[in-house]
Amino acid sequence: MRKTRVLLVAGVALAWSSTVFAGVPAWCKGYDSGEGEYGVFHYPSGDGDDRSSIEDVVKWSCSTKVKDPKNATAASAGLADMTKRLYMNDADWSDAVDYVKEHGAQHTLSDIELSANTLAALTPMDQYRAIKEPPDSAHMSNHYLADSMDAFLTETGRMAYVETCLGRGGEIDPIQWAICAGDATKLDPNKVAAELRTDTAHKNWWRTALHIKLAEVMDHVKDATEQAKKLVKKDDAYGKLFDNAAKGRGEWSKLAASQKDALDLLAQLDSAVYFHSKKQFAGCEDKAFKLVADAASKIPASSYKGFRDEHDDPYGGVAAKAGPIFASDPAMNLAGTALAMCQPEVTTAQYLASFVDNMPGFRGPRNMGFQTIFTQKFELDDTTKELHMARPGDKPFHVPGSPTGSRTFIVASLKPDGDKIKVTSPKSSYVSDDCVKWHETNKIVDFDTAGRPVYQTICDKTGSVKHDTTPDDFSVTARTGKWLKPGLMFSAVWGENPDVLFVWASKTAKQPSIVLGGSVK
Repeated sequence: MRKTRVLLVAGVALAWSSTVFAGVPAWCKGYDSGEGEYGVFHYPSGDGDDRSSIEDVVKWSCSTKVKDPKNATAASAGLADMTKRLYMNDADWSDAVDYVKEHGAQHTLSDIELSANTLAALTPMDQYRAIKEPPDSAHMSNHYLADSMDAFLTETGRMAYVETCLGRGGEIDPIQWAICAGDATKLDPNKVAAELRTDTAHKNWWRTALHIKLAEVMDHVKDATEQAKKLVKKDDAYGKLFDNAAKGRGEWSKLAASQKDALDLLAQLDSAVYFHSKKQFAGCEDKAFKLVADAASKIPASSYKGFRDEHDDPYGGVAAKAGPIFASDPAMNLAGTALAMCQPEVTTAQYLASFVDNMPGFRGPRNMGFQTIFTQKFELDDTTKELHMARPGDKPFHVPGSPTGSRTFIVASLKPDGDKIKVTSPKSSYVSDDCVKWHETNKIVDFDTAGRPVYQTICDKTGSVKHDTTPDDFSVTARTGKWLKPGLMFSAVWGENPDVLFVWASKTAKQPSIVLGGSVK
């Protein structure tokens, strides 16, 4: 939105390209607005909106009626200014004619229909729509979605991402701006304009709508950049914040080179989730499980030294202790993300998803920048203010609503159990001195939940009692049960279909030998 001013240029009229305002420019394509005889031409429009201004310029330029010379001169200056501001050329004004005829200002850019059904095949205008207005069912934050397209991100797609970071303009969110600043700095409006001219997959007047949006975004970027400079000048904590985000982004290329298989699979799965495509999910299972096992094998076994399940606290045992280790490891984080997308019903996938969801992750440079500042603490000099860390954005997988528990077993024998493997544990027991004979008095000491009295009992005789502590037979999925054999100890992740999580060579082993199917040392 810009302030309204009146352009009344005295003297000679401003020339613009081959346009002659006494007639009708060629880019009007025969369109006659029939307007032009009303009062003083205002530019920008009375409401300061580029959409209104472009409509006024087109209607004045494409009118065959006699125009007041002063107004024609003002309109010529308006055309020149709008051409520069909206990064347009004469051919773009032909699109603007259709924008006016189609009442483009009444449409929203979310109405753009995607012309492709894979993320990699999206045109520049498609990318704008896909990033700016993703379907709710995709569950992808703006950072995740831009990262998923990073290898083929167009400048128009970058514009959409920057716009999501800026919101409606105004005061910036320092955390969000730190994550997005790398893209805002790179954003080249001339490249956006060039891309729009080559995108023929959509109605041409949508190009004009995006030219208008481009000018708005560039205004907001300029304002946000100035705000960021003032924040850094005021408190160096902001400078550290921006530097950390830039550091994370800078480390992305090195990680990407080492995680090509994971990123290739995630590219396939991101597209499959976005477009709900069974065909695009095809073949992901073996690849995802292999990624998880390979990532697990590279985490040192010593990282889990002393890990044991708690009998009285299944939600504080091996699964709970290992989760943060998995989520903070880049390779496992990416592999877990892939498995959670590919096999959302698998217990291991749900387990990994519950921890991976707790941090920004490593999907691309933006999330790596976010991850870097997410793990740091920034204290402002002003004691009345505090930097509140943003929550990690949505990711394209389901996260179970309850915590994941685990339980440890020792293997005595194994046998098939339908689509599972049944584990029988060795016999175990303990002896304690218990009451073996007692009597009840008439003294009421409590009431049960049904309101009935509970009477005092007195022990008359104690004796040694043997208690059988042999666990009930326990079935695990056949996929993870194949890692087991008699004599081993393992920890299983709870779920409708329990998966083996850790395997120890014996009940006295200090650290595991197998984690999530990967051999560890």
